[in-house]
Amino acid sequence: MEILDAHLRDAGKIVRVNAMQALADLALQHEELRPSVLQRLERLIETGSPAMAARGRKLIKALMR
Repeated sequence: MEILDAHLRDAGKIVRVNAMQALADLALQHEELRPSVLQRLERLIETGSPAMAARGRKLIKALMR
């Protein structure tokens, strides 16, 4: 997760969006990661670009199912 956290701080939007997706994929496979991944996604929705916010909302919905 540390590597993905580093990618979330990357300047490239595509890199950050892919890191968000990877975190969500991990959280879907490992229940214990969900709370921390949800927190990260919520933070990114508030601070990220509109595209990142849209992806974040979609990922949160998937994690809440």
